[in-house]
Amino acid sequence: MNTIKIIYSSLFDTAISYCLWLKLKTIILLSSHDLDKGDCVLLFSNFPPEKGGGIFRPHSWVKYIPDDGLQIKVITLKATAKNTSSVNENMLKELPKNSSVTYVYSDISPSYKLFPKSSGSFIKAILMALKAIYLYKKTPPKKIIASGPEFSYFIAAYYTSLYFDAPLIIDYRDEWTLCPFDFVSKEPGDSKWETVIQKHANKIIFTTRSQLISNGEHFGKVSFGKSIVIPNGWDDSDLNKTKLKLKTQKEHLNLCFFGNFAEHSVPQAFLEVLTEINKDTKIILSIIGSISECMKKTIANYEHNLTINIYSQIPINEVLDAMNLESVDALILISNKELSNYLPGKIFYYLASKKPILLLGVEGESQYLVETLKAGILCPLHNKTTVKKALSNIASSRIPINDDERQDWARLHTRRQLAKNLYQLLK
Repeated sequence: MNTIKIIYSSLFDTAISYCLWLKLKTIILLSSHDLDKGDCVLLFSNFPPEKGGGIFRPHSWVKYIPDDGLQIKVITLKATAKNTSSVNENMLKELPKNSSVTYVYSDISPSYKLFPKSSGSFIKAILMALKAIYLYKKTPPKKIIASGPEFSYFIAAYYTSLYFDAPLIIDYRDEWTLCPFDFVSKEPGDSKWETVIQKHANKIIFTTRSQLISNGEHFGKVSFGKSIVIPNGWDDSDLNKTKLKLKTQKEHLNLCFFGNFAEHSVPQAFLEVLTEINKDTKIILSIIGSISECMKKTIANYEHNLTINIYSQIPINEVLDAMNLESVDALILISNKELSNYLPGKIFYYLASKKPILLLGVEGESQYLVETLKAGILCPLHNKTTVKKALSNIASSRIPINDDERQDWARLHTRRQLAKNLYQLLK
């Protein structure tokens, strides 16, 4: 009986989903394009109080928009209670009064054997587009921007752009079908959707030059010609003293890793090399942030030969102070072949700090920055001798740090400063 009920519910939701999709296509077909545009910009993106690193970039765009009449209205999926936090709830208090956030929720679960599937959720993209059209049909937006992943936001923004005949800007915080990692889901129809949306978009934003070039090589000159780079950044507002107390020892080398300690960003070889070096040079590794279940099991295999202390994620406005704690000898950054086109969000905080960076891994965007700014040292991850020499140099303060050039760069890469680059596209 339960199986029959589940099948019936799935078929019913599938029928509802097709009806909603047909409704969306129909109102777009019948839409009028001669309405005067208002002063608002629609932003489709992940947003607080949702957890995750993806919320900080779009949040900063709304937070730092100049007070000149332009309004940013956010359309976002409502996160589950498990995936929200009270700290991120407070981020909503930082937004301008003329902004607004609309949360879209749905428990519709169509059969994905009978209904299209996309990165994120195709039915949720439809519902977000319908919601945006309903809310702003009398005050049409002047422009529409979508930030992904999730890339259901791209699809929702694409349909909304068609209805309002408004310019579309898409922002890649990570790659979509070209992403080498499985944390971005890729469905069979996504490549077609990405091609259609890129052709329709007026501007395409990437966080690094390498990603822009890779995208242009794959999608062609049309995409390349309208692509620009707006890097991630760090937030210099409301900086607080950290409450974090690290368990360190003066006679040990105290290394810190901030951020998401997961298999895509931390190869097992990293722990193997540190464990081997720890036999001669005593090391304490502090991990501050989230840890994947897989990496928790991996850490357990090394804890008896290497001191590893794990701390919960701290508020973003305490991160810089935590990195600059006197007990921290160096900040660990890891890059592999898949990460070579990326600049992880934490590198902006690392560079804004005054600590040497030990970059382990292959060449790429991160290596270029660390070397150009003389902010630390690059080591091949699997070369124990080179890593050991680098750690010895850190212990004896023999790594030259160009503080002035580094701090000048950091000042130009605050989220407040980089939001101005987006604003030029929205005016």
